[in-house]
Amino acid sequence: MLGRQALIESLVHQLPRHRFITLTGAGGIGKTTVALRVAELLIGRYRDGIRLLDLAPLSQPSMIVPNLAALLELPPPSHEPLASLAGLLRERQMLLVIDKLRAPARRIALISETLLRNAPICTF
Repeated sequence: MLGRQALIESLVHQLPRHRFITLTGAGGIGKTTVALRVAELLIGRYRDGIRLLDLAPLSQPSMIVPNLAALLELPPPSHEPLASLAGLLRERQMLLVIDKLRAPARRIALISETLLRNAPICTF
């Protein structure tokens, strides 16, 4: 993590003001390492904790919402899964770290936007 401390400190300070932050760059430059260190430094600041949604093992974008529900220990959404999930999260305050985005960007953007509009989640 050499040379990353300023970035990490900046992200720790930005998350309370910006509920959604995206780290971008070529594979292997340390985005996950930075995100996990930031999450570690924020332990205890979110009433309902911090969760990591690793998208790497998912082969289909349609599996994102069911896997997120399982991660958050929520019942599997059936009718209108994304809206149902957002409704169930309405009372939660947590940090959600989404890693290894391989799904089409539009799909994860829709999920993130829906969660941000309907629940007090910070997404990183």
